[in-house]
Amino acid sequence: MTNKDLDIEIELLNLETVKDAIQELGDSVSQHKVVDAALKKGSQYLMNKGRLKLRQRMKNRKGVTGNLLRSFSYRIKKRKFGALVGFKEKGRHAHLVSQGTRKRYTRKAQYRGFVTGNHFWEDTRQKDTPKAMVLILNQIKASINNIKNRRNG
Repeated sequence: MTNKDLDIEIELLNLETVKDAIQELGDSVSQHKVVDAALKKGSQYLMNKGRLKLRQRMKNRKGVTGNLLRSFSYRIKKRKFGALVGFKEKGRHAHLVSQGTRKRYTRKAQYRGFVTGNHFWEDTRQKDTPKAMVLILNQIKASINNIKNRRNG
């Protein structure tokens, strides 16, 4: 993940309703497996929504087929329950596409143009992050119920 401004950070802070159920699972390995699987699902949801918004907002009818589209990435945190969604090295220009630039001039006063931002990543961050959080919590609850049913059944 390259640009800290463009990363979406998912931290499970409101986990109080699920925390007790996770601790009932016992060993930390199964706790991490349950939470990591849910975080993976939520991260992939955000990546897919970001890709969709990027394709829709580009000038070309076919959308984007280049490095930026392929650079979407996520990483599950190892020490805390959380995930980062952002871009790999090939997508280091994502902030320029998303936020745009102002008019640019060289030192010799030659005009180099500007980029109008399409705000695909800001919209993904604002509109889709709450849905991803609900998706993560529902996935955790479902996994815990499955594990309890296996142990009891």
